[in-house]
Amino acid sequence: MGELLHIGSHRRVPLVAHTVIGRAQSCQLRLEQPDVSASHASLTWTGQTWVLRDLGSRNGTRVGGEALDPGVARCLDAGDELAFGTGEAEWRLVDASAPLALARSGERVVQPADGLILLPSSEEPELVLLFDPDLGWVVEDGEQQRVVHDGEIVAAGGQPWQLFLPTPLEATFESADVMPDVQDITVDFEVSQDEEYVRVALRSEGWRSELAPRSYHYMMLTLARLKLDDASAGLPTAEQGWVHREELAKMLRVGPRTLTVHLCRAYQQVGEAGVLGAADFFEHRPSTRQVRLAASVGEVRPLA
Repeated sequence: MGELLHIGSHRRVPLVAHTVIGRAQSCQLRLEQPDVSASHASLTWTGQTWVLRDLGSRNGTRVGGEALDPGVARCLDAGDELAFGTGEAEWRLVDASAPLALARSGERVVQPADGLILLPSSEEPELVLLFDPDLGWVVEDGEQQRVVHDGEIVAAGGQPWQLFLPTPLEATFESADVMPDVQDITVDFEVSQDEEYVRVALRSEGWRSELAPRSYHYMMLTLARLKLDDASAGLPTAEQGWVHREELAKMLRVGPRTLTVHLCRAYQQVGEAGVLGAADFFEHRPSTRQVRLAASVGEVRPLA
């Protein structure tokens, strides 16, 4: 991802899609020296490159010693050295790649881990953010999901977090006309005899995707079995497979926050497989804290 390096201290600063540099509290990169203006300059990702603009500062902005005219965009390359104010160049663009999503609270920055942003930390996640190809960025708080947007502020760990959420450029598919909807897919399982290994495959008419093995696939299998058991007992389709989150966590021998992360990692993987509406792969009843597998269950058979 795009990143600036402070040459003197070696501090690294990840860049959001539109990074304002200056002394003001609202700036994404705050500089406290008096020769820097409140809103001094900006770095913006165009989809192909980073561009730097001086925002009419008192003491100017320079790239490699060359002063920029106010408001005029200057394309940057990795290695370019930047100066804000009257001093020598203090910053270097060490990574000129596209920005990643991140959340910031004061000086704390949380970046994605395996495609998920866990707030306030990966050890004690209260909120989980993931990208759904159909819905965009979604936040899961353990009871419900909702869509969130770039620049939005959420609360976690007793602190406000501002979200910087560029749309991933890689979230495209070669054949959008054959992408299945989550309502149309069937999930098949193969399980080893000791149940230590679960193989999951998604299918719909003319489409199939086998998911790479993950630890949370046993959670998916457990929810599938609950749904099949209720179907065998003759429960109506709308009532099949529901389980309280606390009970499911006990069945899996994990904590409730780990369960939330497992659910979100499953959403993420299903979305990456090319399924539209992957955030609806599980259904939730917030009032009763129940969850179930929304997709249809196909085969559950021993692993050959």
